[in-house]
Amino acid sequence: MDNLDQLKKDHRTSYLAEMLAELQRKEAEVREMLAGDETLHELAAKELFEIEAQKEEIEKQIKDILAKDKEEEEFPNEIVLEVRAGAGGAEASLFAWELAHM
Repeated sequence: MDNLDQLKKDHRTSYLAEMLAELQRKEAEVREMLAGDETLHELAAKELFEIEAQKEEIEKQIKDILAKDKEEEEFPNEIVLEVRAGAGGAEASLFAWELAHM
């Protein structure tokens, strides 16, 4: 995944980016171990497969988070607030008017 440092700075993706970086370190260790000892090929292949699956899941989660942000920028959360004067006559009307204009 590109821009891992940028993802670490974003509070929404920093935890996932840290997990992704840790998986990349594990992957490098397993590949180094495999290069040093061919008898561990089966075990290393299984470990690499699991790491790759975890990395894909994390990358998918990051993409989902970033896609939601883009969607929210296009369609921000908007609300409609209706303020009505309750019992109290003119004072309640004045309070409702002030409240609505805050």
